[in-house]
Amino acid sequence: MQGVSIYTLRRLDRNGSYPALRARDVQGIKSDLPLTRLYPANAEAEAELQMAILRTETRTSRLTGSQISRKHAATKLGVPQSKLRYWERRGMIQPTRSGRIVVYDEACLDSARRLIDRRA
Repeated sequence: MQGVSIYTLRRLDRNGSYPALRARDVQGIKSDLPLTRLYPANAEAEAELQMAILRTETRTSRLTGSQISRKHAATKLGVPQSKLRYWERRGMIQPTRSGRIVVYDEACLDSARRLIDRRA
């Protein structure tokens, strides 16, 4: 399972999207560790994993096209999220909301870039 972190596998295991086998439940495997997780590595398992990742991504992302979250905006701009929140409170940038998610569009990112350039 190339390109998938163990953290992603564990998250998918916790939410039931891609359950791991437990070493203690598989016959023929002796393990001193009772909680060892086994993730099958074959073409069928790979396809199932990709579908599980796709399902969780589409469920969690309500953003469309050029919209990005505050976290992604901060990463893209190279500033901490706290700086973006500060600028929001001061009215220097006006992102929109989608439910609980603060949404940055291209115009809002441009405003933030201008603020960064002015401060540099």
